[in-house]
Amino acid sequence: MHDGFKTYNKYTKCNHSLCNAHILRELNGITDLQKQEWAVPMKKLLLEIKKEVDLSYGTHNALPLNKIEDFEVKYDKILKAGFDEDYAKNIELYSEKKVKKSVSLNLLNRLSGYKEEILAFMYDFDIPFDNNLAERDLRMAKVKQKISGTFRSSEGASAFTRIRGYVSTVRKQGKNTLDCIKSVFTATPFNPTLEYENVR
Repeated sequence: MHDGFKTYNKYTKCNHSLCNAHILRELNGITDLQKQEWAVPMKKLLLEIKKEVDLSYGTHNALPLNKIEDFEVKYDKILKAGFDEDYAKNIELYSEKKVKKSVSLNLLNRLSGYKEEILAFMYDFDIPFDNNLAERDLRMAKVKQKISGTFRSSEGASAFTRIRGYVSTVRKQGKNTLDCIKSVFTATPFNPTLEYENVR
């Protein structure tokens, strides 16, 4: 999952999905700065799909086909309205020999060209709506770097990431962090991997 930076598309041995937190931010910008109306229903639709996915999570692996088709039709309809509105509001750009793309047209092209990657979270519930969780996990490493600078050795970096990974995982599993850290020094340390496998 990524923000749509084109260089990532060079990685062909994996599936791609786009972070909808980034899409929502761009839609807010189109609404606030470019005053284009299509962005509001698109934002509402993405959040409506997310709500539907959240309600179905745990009982299904994906949304039912009829709901997927319904959401795709709505998505395409909003996209068409968006292209029409962008053309009407930026007609002078379209009349030039080489079309200079507006910010909104760039987003519309991405929403159109990467529809499956944007809506991946409704086709497969293992794919999250956004990559905020991953970014949150990396934030502490950036804070550490800002405060203390870089690591003096690769062993230090490895130890830091292992401890951070352990703490992050036990928190996500709703465990008491201090109790889990204490358990590491006992004969029966808490193993988040085993706990996860038991849940699945």
